[in-house]
Amino acid sequence: MLAATGDGTLAVNGRPIVWGHGPWMLAALDGRSLTSSKMLVAATQGGERVRFRSANPRLKAFAVEWNKGQLRRLAPVDLQFEDGAYTVLVPDGELVLLTDGEGSPADVLLRGTSR
Repeated sequence: MLAATGDGTLAVNGRPIVWGHGPWMLAALDGRSLTSSKMLVAATQGGERVRFRSANPRLKAFAVEWNKGQLRRLAPVDLQFEDGAYTVLVPDGELVLLTDGEGSPADVLLRGTSR
């Protein structure tokens, strides 16, 4: 699964993958599954926490904006990793990039488009 939206818990084969209170969106930008991705974006409605399983213990989180073809980091966002899952508070109206620092989000987002 590369992307998901929901309002509550998403389970695959009976195993919870993403938990949220209120509407949320989580998408892998690198073509990997949500649980193995090294670059994801998250958004919520109402500034909620989203928890998701991940096999990558090195992710960091940043509020970002897309401006003139570039993804710009605005500020770090609180991110916690425990028991194989991350919890991130996604500020209301913000897009949060979760990345281990490998690869360029702009390159991934622009792949297949003209600049």
